Order: sequence, then C-alpha cells, then structure tokens
Amino acid sequence: MLILVMSAGLAWLMWQIFQQGVYGELRQVRSEVTAAAQTVKRKYELYISQHPAAGGISGSDFDVLLNTVLSDYDGIEGGIWSGSGGFIAYAFPSYGAEKGMPEAERPGIEMLVRKTLASRRPQTVQLDRKRRKLIIYASPLSEHAPRLVVWTMGWAAIGAAAGYQNFVLGLAVLFVFALLSGLWLGQYFRRWSMQVKRVEQALSGAVTTDIQPIAETGEIELDRIVAAFNKLGNRWKLAQEEALKLANELARSERLSMLGRMVAAVAHEIRNPLGTIRLQAENAVQNPERQPQAMQLILEQVNRMERVVDKLLALSQIHDARRSDIAVADWLKERIAAHESRAREHRITLTHRAPDEIWSFDGVALGRAIDNLIANAFQHVPDGGQIVASARRDNSDYVFVVEDSGPGVPEQDLERIFEPFFTTRSDGTGLGLSIVREIAQSHDGQVKCVKGEIGARFEMVLPCPK
Repeated sequence: MLILVMSAGLAWLMWQIFQQGVYGELRQVRSEVTAAAQTVKRKYELYISQHPAAGGISGSDFDVLLNTVLSDYDGIEGGIWSGSGGFIAYAFPSYGAEKGMPEAERPGIEMLVRKTLASRRPQTVQLDRKRRKLIIYASPLSEHAPRLVVWTMGWAAIGAAAGYQNFVLGLAVLFVFALLSGLWLGQYFRRWSMQVKRVEQALSGAVTTDIQPIAETGEIELDRIVAAFNKLGNRWKLAQEEALKLANELARSERLSMLGRMVAAVAHEIRNPLGTIRLQAENAVQNPERQPQAMQLILEQVNRMERVVDKLLALSQIHDARRSDIAVADWLKERIAAHESRAREHRITLTHRAPDEIWSFDGVALGRAIDNLIANAFQHVPDGGQIVASARRDNSDYVFVVEDSGPGVPEQDLERIFEPFFTTRSDGTGLGLSIVREIAQSHDGQVKCVKGEIGARFEMVLPCPK
C-alpha cells in the first residue's frame, strides 16, 4: 500500500509538472490571446450601446481601446483590421508605445484576418519560430462593424518549457523504479504469504464441531500462531461439549415448560364447560322438569369445547402459504358478506375497501385470518359501532387492516394478545389471534395491533412474492 501511495503521488506530480511544460505553456498563451480578444469585443459593444449616435469609433480611439485592454495581459499584442483599410490600429502595452506593427508576422496575421472576415467565425493559427511558438487569434469585432476584425497574438517560450519535460522524464524513471520495487517485494513476500494462506484455509475449515489441529509451517512467526490456535482448539472442544449438555437440558426444560402452559390452558378451557355439564346433568336427574333447560346448557358447553378443539386443530394444521392469483377486491367483498347478517343484527356498520388488482396469496388461509379479526372486532364493538376492513399495497408489501370503533387493546396486553389461550373474555378461547399470527408468518409476514383512529387496529403486513 505504501508503494502504491508513493506511485500515485509521483504520477500526480508528473502530471502537474507536465502542465507546466510545453503543453501547459501553449494552453496558457492560447487562453490569454483568446481572452484578450473577447475583452476587446465586449468593451467595443459596451461603447456602442452607450453611444448609439456615434456610429462607431475612430482609429485613435481603437488605439486607446487596445492599450486599455491589453495592458491587463502581459506579453499579448493585438490590433484591428479593416476589410477596406487593412491594419487600422495596433497596441503592445507590455513592450512600450514605440513598438510598431511586427512586419515579420504581418503576412500570417493578414491571411488569418481575411479568413476570419470571409467565414465570420473566430480563427486560430500556431506558427513555429525556433524555440518559440506564435499563437494568433482573430475574431469578428461586432455585428455593428461587419468589416472589422480584432486580432491578438502571444509567444510561448517552449525552450524553457522543454526543461520541465526532461524533469518529467526523470520522474517517470523514478516511477518505473518504484513499480519494479513493488513487484520485487511482492514476489519476495509471496512465498511467505503462501504459508499464511495454508493456515488461513485450515482456519476457515475449522468452524465446525470438531476443530482439527494445524500442522507447523516452518515459519517461526506463523508457527507461534499455529501453536496458540491448536491450544485454543483443545479448549474449544471442552467448552463445546459442556455447552451441548447445557443446551440439551435447556431445550428439555423449555419443552416441559411450554407443554405445562399448554396443558394448563387446555385444562382450564375444558374444565369450566365440564363443570357446567356435570352440574346441569345432576340437576336434570334430581329435577326432571328442568331437563330441557339442562340439556340446552349442556349442548352449549359441548359446542364451546368443540370450538376449542377446532381451533387447536386449526392452529396445528397451518401449512406454508399456497399462493394463487386472486382478485383482492372481490375476495375481500366475499369475506365481508359472510358477516353482514351479524352486523345488521347488532346495527354495526361493516365496510371495506381494496384496490382492483390481482394479488398472489393463500386465499383460504388468509380468509380465515380476516374472519378471525372481524369476529374479534365484533366481540369488542358496541351496538351501533363500526368495523372497517381494507387492503392496500405498500411498496413491496400487501397490507390487510381490520379496524373497529371499540375501546381498543390495553397497552399492557399488546405483547400478549397473540399468545395461545390469552383472552380477557370469560367465553373466549384465546386462539383466534394466535391463528392469525401463524397464518401471517406462513406468508413470511407479521401481524401487529396498533392504536387506530377510532379504536383497535390490526395490520397484517405480507411481502409480495418476487
């Protein structure tokens, strides 16, 4: 990395010095002669706009204009050429007022300005003069003076700039030497790194339950690491055996704890109906006149136990989502229709909204989840309340929402309402929302309860299939 940084620094330095060489000198002069001519044009346009009645300026005024502008450009000379009068103004403030029009360059300048006047476009020419180069630039002066051309020129001292080129050559030799040094060092360390790679391969394959010792490499520094690793491997095996024993005991404890909670919940859900059935049966035996009422209560408790068993079976039979293409608006409408009679009975407003789109999900399983959420809402919404079921697409997710106007879920129960057999109602099984959660997870999604605008709000967020 150090050699790479040094090489990059040398490359940057060579480029900066090259900028000061022949190329940089020519570019600098070309930029200055162009800028000087453009400044003359702007000054002329400014004068014309401020003195429209003058109709232009005279030859002496051109001399003043040129001297004023070119005094800001060291080493740049220039003039005005007329298609009818030839060279009508000239200035070279850097040299002095006594400097006259350069006769040696007159033919080249005249040829360039004639070409510019004919094309009405700026022209540039570069002429070789021993150890210098002459750059001449010409441009039409103004639309108000169609026969006038402004020209500027400057000299590039390429002799001095050539010295920079030699310096760049020396830096290039140093740059090549640095690269060769890097290659030599790379080859020198390659043999050592091969042993490092062998150790690395052994280490990468050692992340298993059985860490094998690594053979020595013959390199003193590496062998110290190998010895430390082999000792670590021995300690790792002992720790892993102990951890496996603890994990088995913990798993067994968790299974027993979960089984105990499940048995206790099921026993509670079954014991209450059985107690009622026993009491009613005894009353029916002792008092034959109450047999019809007792049998009715017994049937209700049997139905309650059947609901518990059905929901337990539903919870155990949830499978991976079997997706199919479904028109979500029609599907949600069918789910709502199944609950309309109950809504009318309790004067509850039951509405829905969904996009007219085709989605991919398990319609049967998700229908059971929506039914459970609506049934849960019915249990908490007072007569005359409102239940809203909706579906929408949120970026790459399907979002199903059931919201009611009930009192909402107490904050302390939000984390427990999806646990099996958790319920706050004496006639509830506590399995409906657990089934909803399992169905959402079978779609790789999740369900949550949040505070809605009017009451409780249950949201199922399912990722769209790729």
